[in-house]
Amino acid sequence: MVGEWHILDNIKAIREDKALWSLFEAIVKANVSIKAVLDTKSGLALSQVTTSGRWRVHHTMLEGAFEQPGYVADARLSYFPSEFEEEIRAGRDKLVALLGAKETTK
Repeated sequence: MVGEWHILDNIKAIREDKALWSLFEAIVKANVSIKAVLDTKSGLALSQVTTSGRWRVHHTMLEGAFEQPGYVADARLSYFPSEFEEEIRAGRDKLVALLGAKETTK
């Protein structure tokens, strides 16, 4: 889409900016934690997270770009799947409703 900005398309600029590189490092670290949750807890999901495979490809591409910033494969196939976040939120909402819990975070 025109006008969208993607990390994987901007690794060179990110590497040249210390603040952006620190942010990129934090994103990669957060993704490692998300992957660990998916690997160990996805069987507990109330519904399928159909975009988790696309998210995993995206995560692998980000890790590769972090480890070898001079090489980034064609990223168009591995942009962050925005639907992933929507599916996770919908699952959380189902769980909150099922448990009758009050939502404490957004």
